Amino acid sequence: MRSGILLCVITMIVMGGAVADQHFIYFEAEQATESVHTAFRDQGFTTWMGHPSGGRTVIFAGSDGVLRFSLDALPEGGEYWVHVRHLALSQARVEVFVGEVSLGVTEFPQPGVYLGWSKPLGPLFKEDGNMLSIRPAEGNSQAPYIDVVLITDKKDFIPDNVDQDFATLVLRTNDKTLRFSGHSVGVVAGKTAVDLRAENTTNAPVTADFVVTVTDPVLQTRRQERRSLTLASGATETLHLPYAAETGYQYTVRTEVLDNEGAALFFDTTGVRVVEPVAFGIDARVLSPGESAVITLTVNDPDLRGKEARFLLVRDGAPPESLPVRGTTVEARVAADDLDEGDHRLRALYAGDTVHEAEFALSVISWPKDPLPDIERVTIEGQTILVNGKPFVPRKLHHANGSAMLKRQGFNAVDCWGGDSLDGVEEMLDEAHAANLYGFGILFHGFFYKGRAEGFDLEAIREGVARLKDHPALLLWELYDEPDAGVPVDHLLKAYLLLRELDPNHPVLLNFCFPDKFREYAVAADIVSMDTYPIPSLPVTTISDYMDALGASVDHQKPLQVVLQTYGSVKGRMPTPEELRCMTYLAINHGARSTAFYSYAEGKDYPYCLNADPLLWSYVRKINAELLAIMPAMAAPGFAGKVTAANGNVDAAARMEKDGILLVCVNTSNEAVESTISVEGTWPGVTPVFDSPPPSVHETNNGTTRITTTFAPLGVHLYRFRE
Repeated sequence: MRSGILLCVITMIVMGGAVADQHFIYFEAEQATESVHTAFRDQGFTTWMGHPSGGRTVIFAGSDGVLRFSLDALPEGGEYWVHVRHLALSQARVEVFVGEVSLGVTEFPQPGVYLGWSKPLGPLFKEDGNMLSIRPAEGNSQAPYIDVVLITDKKDFIPDNVDQDFATLVLRTNDKTLRFSGHSVGVVAGKTAVDLRAENTTNAPVTADFVVTVTDPVLQTRRQERRSLTLASGATETLHLPYAAETGYQYTVRTEVLDNEGAALFFDTTGVRVVEPVAFGIDARVLSPGESAVITLTVNDPDLRGKEARFLLVRDGAPPESLPVRGTTVEARVAADDLDEGDHRLRALYAGDTVHEAEFALSVISWPKDPLPDIERVTIEGQTILVNGKPFVPRKLHHANGSAMLKRQGFNAVDCWGGDSLDGVEEMLDEAHAANLYGFGILFHGFFYKGRAEGFDLEAIREGVARLKDHPALLLWELYDEPDAGVPVDHLLKAYLLLRELDPNHPVLLNFCFPDKFREYAVAADIVSMDTYPIPSLPVTTISDYMDALGASVDHQKPLQVVLQTYGSVKGRMPTPEELRCMTYLAINHGARSTAFYSYAEGKDYPYCLNADPLLWSYVRKINAELLAIMPAMAAPGFAGKVTAANGNVDAAARMEKDGILLVCVNTSNEAVESTISVEGTWPGVTPVFDSPPPSVHETNNGTTRITTTFAPLGVHLYRFRE
């Protein structure tokens, strides 16, 4: 084992007992054994959509960047094939070389905005050189975000689309000292252990170490359990070694059997998520009339299965519903039409040898009407966006289409990407208009942007503006996404100035990811946006820190947009509804006049987006309903008076409303807290908004109004103050 390189022989048992050996080298990109990086930088999980790798990638920020990997560990002779896992956009192109021989440019079975494995490149012959290098290819116009490199002698091998793609394969050596079988990793809480059957096939005793290492890839913690093993000649033993891990988190469990010299006789790496013996789930937090939620009971512990038990569901004002448990999973359906509008609590119980229970919150709302007029002109006054002269607050969803589904979820805007064609952008604007949505006209694809060597095709921009500037659904132009990862500022400025000349009726937006670059790039936009995805590795206050940096970059003179995390990773997770609501209101407190959610969908069957998380998807509807209800305050100036919270974990700010102010208080802690919030001015009337509790103390004296309230972990309270 050397830094950044894993050389293994995989032995897989196939039909008929035949054995197939696979030689491979597997690189993590940020652990390059040799790198020349005049123009690339490491980027962490939080600064670009929470990479499916759950960790670090390497980003090329210029055409002269290069990554180099040593091939010393690759066996001589034969041909090899190279897969590169990187951003799969068609304009993110890298070329792979061995020595000075090009193996070709990466391409993907399904291009898109996700990290994926390229089609294999090759063949690679080690005699051509001892160094593999990766460079941005001609025509590259988007930072590739290199994640993982795989070199294999299996020509037709297709890796799973994660950077732990070998985790499910048992890795064996050809050593005949011990034979191993029956490897399993238990994932039920209280019974987490690794089992492995070992057989000594020699004529003498064999001594080895059985080692289990558990790694939390998010917190970067490691725990190791070790047991010495001695097997007599011909003996067989099932090895059992418990390991410690908490429920709800993704871990990497590595099993090793080491000989006296530390060489691996057996090793395997498995990704696991520890589960409760009995788990409850619900697929929706918010329903509208005509919809239903499904509560699921799953018995994960095999020792509890097959026993006589019952599943009880208790609803507000209704008799308990009792369902027999047969097998491992039971479902109960709750219809919105059977519940009053408002908030409800559901209690689910599994009554077997012991009682397991859970509570769920469920809200029923009738979605308010939000008709949008055809757009004639979009202008900006201070930090407020105006559509046809009236304040407007966009609520946008990334990676979705302009369908009625988005309207039902409370969105009023959508990206109009259109692939690499102008026709495609127009078609998506037409779809948005048909669904009564507004569209962001996307300009950072191959039709408009030709790469760092050529910049924007200004004639293409002229053609696009001429065709689309009078479209009734066009809200604004989004010039580029994350240009601060390396797009030259002068490229953006040329395109921005041309857009403003050709189309004064639609502003231009840029979305950023590096706070130290915000001011440098903000000169090429009328509306500035930022994305950071802190869950689960960083505090939620990363949102407020980035928003403060974004506002400062434009001296608080331009509208701010926040791109909120509805995205997860293999090693991380999706935000909870409470985390998403907390981040949303933190962004509002720190200047957001527009919200966007990233994202609805990634590559095919990617499991960590809104389309694969019905619970969070339903909850987004409630957040959007709240954002619509407070839209006048979001579009209005901030309150000029002083607002302070006695508890440092509580973030408090106010926005002006027609006849008072809206106070937003956010608990940024994962613990319940109590705080007194002081607001400058005499405000005898304080009214809770949405489901916020009335303050326990409300007093007004000496020109200051104080309220005291207790917050749940990550809780959000809103209050209207009236004179």
